[in-house]
Amino acid sequence: MKILLVDPKNYDLKYSINPWMNLNQSINKDLAKRQWNKVRNELETANVKVSVCNSEEHLPDMVFAANAGMVVGEKVILSSFRDEERQSEKKYFMKWFTSNGFEVVNLPKNMVWEGEACSVIVGDWLLASYGIRADKEAYEDIIKHLKIKKVKLVELIDPYFYHLDVCFSMISPEVSLVCPLGFKNSDYDWILGNVKHVIEVSYDDALNFGCNIFSDGKNVFISSRISEKLEEDIIKAGFIVHKLDVSEYIKTGGGVKCLILNLS
Repeated sequence: MKILLVDPKNYDLKYSINPWMNLNQSINKDLAKRQWNKVRNELETANVKVSVCNSEEHLPDMVFAANAGMVVGEKVILSSFRDEERQSEKKYFMKWFTSNGFEVVNLPKNMVWEGEACSVIVGDWLLASYGIRADKEAYEDIIKHLKIKKVKLVELIDPYFYHLDVCFSMISPEVSLVCPLGFKNSDYDWILGNVKHVIEVSYDDALNFGCNIFSDGKNVFISSRISEKLEEDIIKAGFIVHKLDVSEYIKTGGGVKCLILNLS
C-alpha cells in the first residue's frame, strides 16, 4: 500500500473551525512531531510505502492529509474546503500531485467536499457524507471519476462527527467500525445490510477517534485512547492492533486516519 503524509513542521492551533478546537489549549509541537514520527515509523515497519508532502507555514491543518482529496488510480479529485482558513491548502496539494504524475480533477467552484474524510467505498457503493463538510451535489461530479456508480448519501448531524471518518471506517472489505450514534437509524440499518461484519463503536470511543483508523487489511492503526473492549473486538475479528498516541492531533479534531491519504 502507498499513502501520503504531510510533515508536521507547521502544525498548530491557530483558529477554531470545529468543536474540538479550543483556543485555550496549545499544541506541544515537539510532542506532535514525535507522535507523527511514530505513526510514520509504525506504518513503514508494516511495509506501507510512505510519501511525504511539505507543509506550509500559514496552513496549520495541512498535516491532515486525508482532507487533500481522493485518489482514483492515476487521478486525484481535489478537495474543496468549506472554511477559508483551509482553502489555500488546495494549491499546494495540487502542486504535489501534479509533480508526482497524477491527473488533477477539480470540483466546481463553491462546492464543498473534503476528500477521503467524507467518502468511503463499501462494496459496490460509495458511502458519502454530507451536511457539515460536504455538499450532496458534490457527489454528482465525484461519481463520474469512480468505477463505482452507486452512492449512498448519509447526513452527518453531530458536530463532533463533521467528517465520516470520525464515526465510520472499513478495516477490510468485509469488516467495518461504526458508531451507531453517528447516523440516523435508516442509514445505520443500511450499513448493517451492506457490511458483513460490523464492529459497533461506543460514542466515547468514537470521541477518542476509535473509528478514525488506517488499515492494510491485517494491521489496524488506531488512537491509543480507545477502550479495552474496542481493542478486544478488533483483535477477535482477526486483526493486529497498533495503538498510537495522537493526543496533540485530537486537540484540533484529528486522529490516525486524518493524517493519512491513501495513494493506492
